[in-house]
Amino acid sequence: MPLNEDDKAELVAYLDGELDESATQAVEAKIAADPDASAELDALKQTWGMLDYLPKSSPSPNFTNRTMERLTLEKVGGSKTMPMPWQGLGWLGALGWSMAVVSALGVGYLTMAYGFKPTPIPEPLPDPDAVVLAQHADWLEQLRQREPQAFQAIKSAPSASAKLTLINERRDFELIAAQPPSVRDQWDKLGREGKVQFLAKLRAEEREKHEQWVLAKRFWKELEGKKEIPCRRADYPGGKVKDYVENYLMPYLSAEEKTQLTNAEGRWPDYPRTLVEIASKRPSALPTPNTPREFALLPMPVQQRFKIEPKKPGGKPKLIKPLDNFKGPNFASHVVEIGLSTNKLPFGHEYLACNTNTLLVPMREFVDDKLMPAVKDHPADLRRFTDSEGKWPDYPLTIQELAKKYKLDPPWHYLPEPERWRWDAYRNLNCKSWGSEVAKEKKAP
Repeated sequence: MPLNEDDKAELVAYLDGELDESATQAVEAKIAADPDASAELDALKQTWGMLDYLPKSSPSPNFTNRTMERLTLEKVGGSKTMPMPWQGLGWLGALGWSMAVVSALGVGYLTMAYGFKPTPIPEPLPDPDAVVLAQHADWLEQLRQREPQAFQAIKSAPSASAKLTLINERRDFELIAAQPPSVRDQWDKLGREGKVQFLAKLRAEEREKHEQWVLAKRFWKELEGKKEIPCRRADYPGGKVKDYVENYLMPYLSAEEKTQLTNAEGRWPDYPRTLVEIASKRPSALPTPNTPREFALLPMPVQQRFKIEPKKPGGKPKLIKPLDNFKGPNFASHVVEIGLSTNKLPFGHEYLACNTNTLLVPMREFVDDKLMPAVKDHPADLRRFTDSEGKWPDYPLTIQELAKKYKLDPPWHYLPEPERWRWDAYRNLNCKSWGSEVAKEKKAP
């Protein structure tokens, strides 16, 4: 399906890391399912998304403010004082403004006295030129100091798109100029289309190096001390990770995702990064396309909770009767209902979570300390949350939707022992294994 402007803006925000957890999961799911979204993401990465990883020096602290001030002054003709609205309108204009003030006061009184809520005035759209300059403020300050004429050419461009084009062309030039002579020679021999592809590849390599060093800094003690970092499912001691991956994750993955995990085994950071990338798209509380539709497809630890041990030695365990032959799209909801009535909850790992007692500590604290304060003054949302308790998937989906509405980031469980294995350190990175290069370099992080 062709993407609209809102979809493209969301992809830009995703690349910039500006989305919260729930929005990120939604975008990643869309990218995986929509070839157009995936192609657009690749195009964004190749055109300008990777430029932010180029080397930067510290700018003067007030550069962004000065840039915004210049643009504002240019818009109002260089005057630092804004004329009063009625100046130049004569006595009729002054009278009109006086009536507007009285009307505003009246609206304010009615709002306070009777609870009337006037339609809010939308915030003005940001100046596109100011946004472009502010996004590249660090680099522009360096350029202004090195080459004032080049800086002025960008600043004087007639539109935001023209400014961005000049910025990208200049940064492309600097990227090539910083390469070894052999790379520059290759560049000089290429035609127009070849240079576009060469530049995209070069940016990808620069990003790869950057992400390798980001990850190296996060795990520097382990790398410097030559400590082995788990790179297989069985490498994680204690069995919790292995149990979760085998029972709660692998049965519900696509064939492609299973292949990705298998191919990554034995390499660091490939395996934990791939594991995190896949698992974080499937918080165990939320529904997935492969949510179990019959008893045999439930995780084995959950199945055990519903089995009644035989009274006689050697007998076979029996199931709680209502689950014997129930199948279909509502099976998981039925499991939760029976689990509540027979005291079989929680299932562990926030699996099929339907109330506060089935959440782990981070999510409980999120609900109590962040979500509830956000909705307490909104009766409809509070009632919606209360009505969802005890129901699946209503309960986790309501939390997810309310969190998005109030711009909160719910810490859903997606892999066990997060503090011990630092899963979040692998998120939003796409670097592959690089052997022993990091240990050989011995550079300070």
